[in-house]
Amino acid sequence: MNRVGKLKSHFDQASKDIDLIEKSSNKIGNRSEKISDLELGNQEKIKDSNV
Repeated sequence: MNRVGKLKSHFDQASKDIDLIEKSSNKIGNRSEKISDLELGNQEKIKDSNV
C-alpha cells in the first residue's frame, strides 16, 4: 500500500471513529434528558405534597 492509500485508510478510520463518537454522545444526551426529567418529576411531587 502506498502513502496515499495509507492516508486514505487513516481518514476512513477517523471518519468511522467520529460517527461512533457522535452516536455515543447522542445516547448520553438522551439519557441525561431522561434523568433530568425524572429528577424534575420527583421535585414536582415533593412540591405538591408540601402544598
